[in-house]
Amino acid sequence: MKTGQRGFTLIELMVAMLIGLFVVGGVTKIYMDSRMTDRLRGGMSEVANNARIAMGILAADIARAGYTESPLQDIATFLTAVDQDPTGSDQIIVSYESDRDCLGNATPLAAVPRVAENRYFLQLQDGSTDPTDEHPSSKSNPDANLWQLYCEGNGSPGNPQPLLSGVENMQFLYGVDVDSDGVADSFDTADYVTGQDAWKQVVAVRIGLLSYSGEKALQGQGQDDHIYHVLNHTVDPVDGDKRLRQVFAKTVPIRNIIFENMNGG
Repeated sequence: MKTGQRGFTLIELMVAMLIGLFVVGGVTKIYMDSRMTDRLRGGMSEVANNARIAMGILAADIARAGYTESPLQDIATFLTAVDQDPTGSDQIIVSYESDRDCLGNATPLAAVPRVAENRYFLQLQDGSTDPTDEHPSSKSNPDANLWQLYCEGNGSPGNPQPLLSGVENMQFLYGVDVDSDGVADSFDTADYVTGQDAWKQVVAVRIGLLSYSGEKALQGQGQDDHIYHVLNHTVDPVDGDKRLRQVFAKTVPIRNIIFENMNGG
């Protein structure tokens, strides 16, 4: 005998819908976790790359400080520095014999030898040096005003250019060689070295950088409430900005000055 067609009961439909909701919820959770993992990986990669590039630029130029092609020449002021400018970061000016500055501009012909003077400092993308301008209130463009590493060369003074974004704080300490053995006996601030009139005894520079991500990589996973120690300086970021951060440090010997000092220069 043929039986009549039957549909699903209400209970069966509700059970099927519940199972479907569980499946959709599980797939959505996996998707969101995957996106968060990708965001974290991207943020970590960005932080490391920012620091690697910035550290490479600074270390390469600082290592050239005091360089001159002729042993009879002398770069009188191979390093100049400013402790804690309005941004909370340090500045450094590196000098060495060269016909090009850090931006590729020709250095002044009047100087003999021709000397590059490169000033490195941090500034916000909109040109501001006020840390309170870092995080705009506009939610439509939250990443529009990141800190950038700038260089100003003496080939085009008054026209600094950004080198890269994502360096939130920059500090320098200077290794002073008291006994002229080519080894730094202590690392001090620029103000201390200036007060001791000890710039000619500086044989190394210690660089400290706090790198951070442009993306809000911690979104959905709390906030960055850490305090960061960049060499001798403490940085307490704005709570709740949800950016990844990491401190990097490197010590760069100034070989030209070590050679001069050890040879009675």
